[in-house]
Amino acid sequence: LVRKETDAQATLGYVSPNPLAGYELTLRLNPKHRQEPLTVVFLDLQGRKIVSFEIAKPASDNRLPLNPGLFKPGMYLVRVSSLTAQVTLRLVKL
Repeated sequence: LVRKETDAQATLGYVSPNPLAGYELTLRLNPKHRQEPLTVVFLDLQGRKIVSFEIAKPASDNRLPLNPGLFKPGMYLVRVSSLTAQVTLRLVKL
């Protein structure tokens, strides 16, 4: 994740830690988006879906367990969508 925030990132939220050394990621949301269901999709750099999560009632910190067999070291895209916003973040897996 590049720490330079765009308007969409500032509106929706961000992922941490980044880079990710383990297999649990936290999606931190701004208060406005805690009232809306979310879809979180992990993609490789070719745009192929690796895994997705549906979060019906998001909290401020949403822990996402990642399957070690699916995530090799490298860069990934994390697409977070709510009813009113969408952002695609970059994630580095160590």
